[in-house]
Amino acid sequence: MEEECTANTAAGFGGLEFVRAIAKAPVHVTLIDQRNHHLFQPLLYKVATAGLSAPDIAAPLRHILRRQRNVEVRLAEVAGVDASSRQLQLGDASVLDYDYLLLATGATHAYFGHDEWAGHAPGLKTLDDALRLRRHLLVAFERAEAESDPARRAAWLSFAIVGGGPAGLATAIRLKQLAQEKGADVNVCVLEKGSEPGAHILSGAIMDPRALNELIPNWKELGAPLNQPVTEDKFLFLNETGSKGTPPALLPECFHNEGNYIVSLSNFVRWLGQQAEALGVEIFPGFAAVEVLYDENGAVRGVATGDMGVARDGSHTDHYQPGMELHARYTVFAEGARGQLGRQLIERYKLDDGRDPQAYGIGIKEMWEVDPAQSKPGLVIHTAGWPLDADTYGGSFLYHLDNNLVAVGMIVGLDYANPWLSPFDEFQRYKTHPAIRGTFEGGKRIAYGARAITAGGLLSLPKLTFPGGVLVGCGRPAS
Repeated sequence: MEEECTANTAAGFGGLEFVRAIAKAPVHVTLIDQRNHHLFQPLLYKVATAGLSAPDIAAPLRHILRRQRNVEVRLAEVAGVDASSRQLQLGDASVLDYDYLLLATGATHAYFGHDEWAGHAPGLKTLDDALRLRRHLLVAFERAEAESDPARRAAWLSFAIVGGGPAGLATAIRLKQLAQEKGADVNVCVLEKGSEPGAHILSGAIMDPRALNELIPNWKELGAPLNQPVTEDKFLFLNETGSKGTPPALLPECFHNEGNYIVSLSNFVRWLGQQAEALGVEIFPGFAAVEVLYDENGAVRGVATGDMGVARDGSHTDHYQPGMELHARYTVFAEGARGQLGRQLIERYKLDDGRDPQAYGIGIKEMWEVDPAQSKPGLVIHTAGWPLDADTYGGSFLYHLDNNLVAVGMIVGLDYANPWLSPFDEFQRYKTHPAIRGTFEGGKRIAYGARAITAGGLLSLPKLTFPGGVLVGCGRPAS
């Protein structure tokens, strides 16, 4: 005898996993969902920016469960639950009896009692949300592109900023602040290729708050995520079996971090994005600038975004949208190290004439959740030496954040002579050193990544300004 088991709103990961788990149980399952498809929510931003079409991230429930014979899928909305009589009231006024009930309704966005915020911060939890946001983004771009009056078109995008990292967002905030001080009305648009500000930022950094004090003096009151001050600095010279510390008095000033903070840079950039939006900055995540636009005099007049809705084989999907031309009075390039547009601009305007060639390194970083007994919030450790040889430029860092988190990484100069050297493998060896290994025993790695680093210094710093634009941040590029 089969029992009735009803799973309500189970199109999410939790409900679907439950249904699959009881595929062989002697029960009949009625799966109720108001949209009748399973949605991979982490990719909704791709639909919102026309990078993917809806079918790419949503699959019909009947198709997913087509081989599971004990499931009935119903398209309906549950209006109420009568637990005493074991009945569900559905939106069409019908009633469904059940023996066991699983509620897997998921979550939705909230505005903390301020529903009026919805117009300025739309939620992104459903396909309808994504399609609505996509229309909003594309209409804004198209209005700027279609405006025939040059002055009004420029007013749409007074300043275009390529890159939503620390430099790009700080620039956007300062531009808005200057406009407010002068009583001017300017538009500032930030294009960020990631799904949100901070998505492409590797966490774990030491921050000197001096610049933040100047940019946003009340950052503490606004909840900036600078929670862990540096409490101790160590610099170790490693050999294969041991280490030798450097007395603090002998450390150069750059290794004295009194008054600085150990931060999650990705969290900080997310917060910085919120401050920018509060000032009226328009941030468009999911849009990558792929081309610099020039006017008839050779000055930069904006950028073009890449085509969206392109399949892996290069064909156009049903949601294909050609790239947009964004015209601006001034364009700020904050792409990070070795940005493709920055390199084009340096070459076109010969910004590196008379400068030393740029030098680069690779930074490999991991974030660990360590055993509480190994956590030492505020401790900063830098090392030199093993596992790199004396002819290879590089070193490592280990930062203890709050909440039992540790950021660890290694930087290796890309001019190393040994063709067999693997920076990643050397980094893994570093974590086995007797002075380092104990930190990670009993812990788990929760994030990792790598990025290019500019290391040429002031002698490699190119000219930063050119007609119609400027380079900022790591995209300058300099250390």
